[in-house]
Amino acid sequence: MGAALIMGTVDFGLVPAGFGPADRVPGRTLRRVTGLPGIAALLAFGLFPSGHHLALGMGGIKRVAAYPFLFWVLALGLRGLALVLRRAGRTRASVAEARARGDRVGAGPSGG
Repeated sequence: MGAALIMGTVDFGLVPAGFGPADRVPGRTLRRVTGLPGIAALLAFGLFPSGHHLALGMGGIKRVAAYPFLFWVLALGLRGLALVLRRAGRTRASVAEARARGDRVGAGPSGG
């Protein structure tokens, strides 16, 4: 019963996240793709208690209802990691350029 509550809540949350305003979910591609797993998970969540397991068995249809959220969280985490690494790469490049120009780079006399 507890798994059904979590699956239902999560599945219902993915659908509005996919169709919400652009500033709520980072990245156009991720936002557009978010609604599709939510809809698939909702369909599987509806089939699970009705007993229609579509030749996947009870465990298979439960996974179809639960995994889309996990994959979405993984995609969101990888996107965040890519943004951080890209930002760090720009910072390193700008520091290298400043050093090449002979500018002083680093903490000032106050240490900050």
